[in-house]
Amino acid sequence: MTIHNIFVSSCTGKVLSGGEKYAQQLIPLLAKKYNTINYFGVNSLVANKLPYKKTFKVYVLFDRSIVLSNKYFNLKVFILYFIIFIKSLKWIHKFRGKKNVIISYSDTWPDTLFAFLLKLFNEESFWIALNHLIAPNPLKGYTYAYTEKYKAPSLSDIYQWLNRRLFFILQKRANLLIGVNPNDAEYLSKMNKNILISGYGKEYCGGPEFNLKNKIYDICFLGRFYEQKGINDIPDILDNFKKIYRKNIVFILIGERNKKSYILEEKLKKIGIYAKFLEAKYGKEKFALLKKTKILIFPSYYESFGIVYLDAISVGTPVVEYDLPCFTKHKYGAVKVPFKNNKLFAVNIKKLLTDKEYYNKISHEGYTYSKYFKWESVADKFSSVFANYLNPEKNN
Repeated sequence: MTIHNIFVSSCTGKVLSGGEKYAQQLIPLLAKKYNTINYFGVNSLVANKLPYKKTFKVYVLFDRSIVLSNKYFNLKVFILYFIIFIKSLKWIHKFRGKKNVIISYSDTWPDTLFAFLLKLFNEESFWIALNHLIAPNPLKGYTYAYTEKYKAPSLSDIYQWLNRRLFFILQKRANLLIGVNPNDAEYLSKMNKNILISGYGKEYCGGPEFNLKNKIYDICFLGRFYEQKGINDIPDILDNFKKIYRKNIVFILIGERNKKSYILEEKLKKIGIYAKFLEAKYGKEKFALLKKTKILIFPSYYESFGIVYLDAISVGTPVVEYDLPCFTKHKYGAVKVPFKNNKLFAVNIKKLLTDKEYYNKISHEGYTYSKYFKWESVADKFSSVFANYLNPEKNN
């Protein structure tokens, strides 16, 4: 059996998406179990930093040495997607006549078209299509799923929605549709009768940091500087926080710099918050910073699961976030507030910083809960799927 892992659409800067993190963690685990593994992708952080890369074949479809704009809809990205897809076509016929498993890790069109055609010309193959985000219909005039405020749809909103609609049309040829959040199960079942909810695993497997004396940063934001990640709410949250907490704080932001990050920086200066902006961090660097941080704020409202929550609680750092349906798996280690209630958001930050007993309770509960999220468990679900594919009669 040959497993073809497809992630060819990574063209939005240095920051890893949820799909990329998923691929980065899962592929090495599959490589330990199965002899023939192929990875199709751009020359990105995923391809370059995959552990055990020498144990499987990496096909680089484009040398992404120049970082492109991280806008959702960008003509350069669109053209590059098209070039990458054309370059992928030469592999369509190469693997005919074998037991093939095709795994497409994102729901953007270069991945989906590549996987769709690979399946179309190799009908006996087994296509697993991952879905991370279900984009709301922008034509209804609402900003995403929770704001319920009228907004004329932008080109970016329409592009994202159409992109995923195309994915759902093509994935009807997929043998299995995988979602990462149980809340998406009902919706995904309308798109494909065969679905599986895989969940996520936590990346960090070291020890936590519970001692507040060793935490030199008060508050941290980790993620992309996009509106959907809640960056427009950060100034309001911290302005409310300053009114009830008179001490100076050390606030760090971890993520790839863009135009919106500089706008955010100016807004924070106006309210007297001088934040330290850091570039995107990965692996040991990222977790070293999170261990030194008392609280992670997570005001995002457009997520598949919210994997930065796992990053934080796995080192003993509590999270303050909005109480959204997509965060139902965030059972411990997170303090939740009603959506857009930024005064209460600030109150809960203060409580964590001033009530040591409460802080320790949230911190320890989160770390204990993080142990249940294992990438090995996700890999086992894939192995069960492979077993059914290879021996359908035995496993029925």
